[in-house]
Amino acid sequence: MPGTSSSPTPAVSSSQHPGPAGDRAGSTTTIPRGSQHHGTTAASGGLATRSDLRSGLALAWCRRHAVFLMVLLAGVACRILAWLAFSPAMVVSESASHLSFVTTWTPSAAHPVGYGVLELTPLSWFTDALAPVVAVQHLLGLATGIVVYILLLRWGVWRWLAALATVPVLLDAYQLASEHLVLPDTLFVFVVAVALLLLCWRARPGVVAALFGGVLLGAATTVRLMGESLVLAALIFILLAGSTWRSRIAGALVVTVGFAIPVVPSVAWYHHTHGEYAFAQGRAHSDSGVDAPPSRGEDYVPDGFAMLFDWSRTDRYADDDIDTWRFGNYVAPEASPTSDVLYVRHGREQLQAHQPGADALVTYQRFGYLPGPFLLGALILGLLAAAGVGRARLSGMRAVCLLTSLVPAGMLLGAASAGELSWRYQLPGLVLLPAAGALGLTALLRGRRSPAAGRSQIDEVDRASLADFRESYGELTLAPVVVVIAAYNEAVGLPRVLSSMPAVVCGLAVDVVVVDDGSTDETAAAVKAHGGAYLVSCTVNRGQGAAMRLGYRVARDHAARYIVTTDADAQYDTADFPTVLAPLLEGSADFVTGSRRLGRQHTNDRFRRTGVYVFAWIVSALTGERLTDTSFGLRAMRAEITAAVTLNQPQYQSAELLIGAHSHGYRIAEVPGTMHVRAAGSTKKGGNLVYGMRYARVVLGTWWREGCPAPAGDRAPAIPGHRGPTGAPIDPGP
Repeated sequence: MPGTSSSPTPAVSSSQHPGPAGDRAGSTTTIPRGSQHHGTTAASGGLATRSDLRSGLALAWCRRHAVFLMVLLAGVACRILAWLAFSPAMVVSESASHLSFVTTWTPSAAHPVGYGVLELTPLSWFTDALAPVVAVQHLLGLATGIVVYILLLRWGVWRWLAALATVPVLLDAYQLASEHLVLPDTLFVFVVAVALLLLCWRARPGVVAALFGGVLLGAATTVRLMGESLVLAALIFILLAGSTWRSRIAGALVVTVGFAIPVVPSVAWYHHTHGEYAFAQGRAHSDSGVDAPPSRGEDYVPDGFAMLFDWSRTDRYADDDIDTWRFGNYVAPEASPTSDVLYVRHGREQLQAHQPGADALVTYQRFGYLPGPFLLGALILGLLAAAGVGRARLSGMRAVCLLTSLVPAGMLLGAASAGELSWRYQLPGLVLLPAAGALGLTALLRGRRSPAAGRSQIDEVDRASLADFRESYGELTLAPVVVVIAAYNEAVGLPRVLSSMPAVVCGLAVDVVVVDDGSTDETAAAVKAHGGAYLVSCTVNRGQGAAMRLGYRVARDHAARYIVTTDADAQYDTADFPTVLAPLLEGSADFVTGSRRLGRQHTNDRFRRTGVYVFAWIVSALTGERLTDTSFGLRAMRAEITAAVTLNQPQYQSAELLIGAHSHGYRIAEVPGTMHVRAAGSTKKGGNLVYGMRYARVVLGTWWREGCPAPAGDRAPAIPGHRGPTGAPIDPGP
């Protein structure tokens, strides 16, 4: 084929992606102009040091989880403020019952012993002060947020959505107050969250996960009575998640045994002390130590979901005892609702409210919570996904959505059944509901690809064109690198493009395939006259997208290993071919696209320039990967990508191909590219406004069709067969 040999392959560098497995599925790398590729470690002879690599990985990890890190840092700041504003701790009458256990080691008739055994007693070995108790609880609150975030990422939830789901745990003002009180709620929520993480680590929990999940749920029950119902949710999950009835029954037995390990000794201890087989009689505990149920009035009807219908978090059945779980009641220490005796016994430090932090927390508590209807919406989303509505039916996430919905719902009902209708008693369920909503929304939106993703990729026009191509050229074998060009009425500019084609790029031979998309001028004649390209003729004009899809098939069917795309109007520089091809040959990317923003563009069309920025931002937001140019026509890719990605668009195929490659887990790299002014002819894509509207429709339509932008099952480590860096299903391992 006529043409000149390309310049030597320019060296490029590609940063490695975070995670133990190296490159991450669907990741995007930006390769700056003039960068040099030296490998990834000093041991490989490159210039990058191990410390530089670690720093780069850490920075990349922080960028990927930036939203959650901001929420977590805000949570840390709030807890430091609470620590400084109310020292050493806030206590209520119930705190006395728990603290007395440390010295008497006698089960209370009102409260289970888990809080005293698991937290208060170990801390008492080092100090009697109360400040370390709330310090540990604040750390447990932060750890709960981290556990919830990890759980959601394991199931393929968007990182930003997973971060939002942790906001009630990390930033709810009532959660902060709960952590700063000497009460068992924080420990209870943490233990339940860890149990959920273990049970849901994989879609089908193993024996170890089932055993320790049951143990933790049993331990949670010894902390708060409402934990009794949670084991039923775990058993339902195991029965639904198992692959066979044998494995389901075995898993249920293991969970039951694990649950009994901490529960049986606790019940036996209570029986030895009080003569009854129980954990405790209930939460009511008066200052005099006499157990009595709370007085709610004759019209009181326990309603575990009442809080989900309230926009403001004001107790419907408030009394003096409930009112003590607000920061405002501790601003004036002399008006503290609890006797100072507890402070004298534990650290001899009087409660102090320090300004302006105390007033800031009081103000924050007036609005710093998620209103009930939002939490109700989260519960509904979780239950809809568990019921298999829409895309959730084949998502593989129905069991986990059911479990994460039943657990907080069980907490709400458990609190109500014990007569504990207060935000404080129901808070453990309220702060975990958003996780169920995040999982439910993920399953409903990303449970599977749209049926349009399975549409046939060949039609009668394609078949006729392929038959004509075989008749013209026989069973030929194309070069390893094939340049595919779609042309429609480009007889004037196409010869210039063909004359600039190199014969060799990066040491590999190059062939050119031109798809004449039903041109009415002499485009086909221009290709034949040049003699250095293979012509694929279509009888009708269908659009650039359909023409490129046909060209990809020709290249694949005739042994091409790599496909390079460019336009027929000489807007893209063939000198950039080595730049887009090199990352493929080095194994650092599967799909490489040029970027005019990283390189150069010769245009005065401000509307188009703005459009490049806007759509790059939109696609970056939709895919979670940073992209700078989504419509650049000069690209290089492994040939098999064009067979894996659905290409339905007849015209605007650039965004469809890019989003599709990301959806299927292929590694994408951006490199600098040059875009010239069109040499001849006119655009076939319409005016700026029409082009922008149609392009937006393709972007959003492809994002939805591919599973927003990929089914959770393809990316979720918890689901067997999730996809690796090349888009192929991999075994998650034992």
